[in-house]
Amino acid sequence: MLLDGRQQGFECGTVAAKRDLFDQLYRYVRGLPTEEQLRAFVRDLSGRYHVDIMEFCKELCMDWSELATLAGDPLVTIGAHTVNHVMLAKVPERTARAEMAMSRAVIEASLGQRPDHLSYPVGDNTSAGPREFRMAEELGFKTAVTTRPGVLFPEHRDHLTALPRISLNGEHQQLRYVRVLLSGAATAMWNGFRKVDAA
Repeated sequence: MLLDGRQQGFECGTVAAKRDLFDQLYRYVRGLPTEEQLRAFVRDLSGRYHVDIMEFCKELCMDWSELATLAGDPLVTIGAHTVNHVMLAKVPERTARAEMAMSRAVIEASLGQRPDHLSYPVGDNTSAGPREFRMAEELGFKTAVTTRPGVLFPEHRDHLTALPRISLNGEHQQLRYVRVLLSGAATAMWNGFRKVDAA
């Protein structure tokens, strides 16, 4: 595969080697300076190894009828997440703003509900920062969440478009750890005991 401008080969004979290669490629792709470079690399890699990205989407993502059923539940709130899942900090401001606004408009047109809340794609500090927090507020989102680990404090009322969250994806956590995560003890250590991380 072409990586860093040169052809490279990788040994993938074991599950451990495959996971290691995935981690290497993930770090490489996330480190690319622009969204265009990231997408070009993924398209090239997918084409080279006959990976049908659209088929993954059809298999793993809900369609509009499934989303409409979910949205009909009074305990469910549908939020916006951009149209193309771009790392907003890596695109021009005009593009980032359009991604957020269009996501809301498409959801409203499809489900009849205007989203008041936004979740930043990827959501770490390389994907969403002060510029994106400001844009979300200017677009009228009531709240927006990052993937920066943390729990909510009263001080977050002044940073409603830069909220942290606890990731419970089922892959790394066990149910017995949820109480510890929700207590804020683990994320306090992670954040150096800062309550708000909006920079």
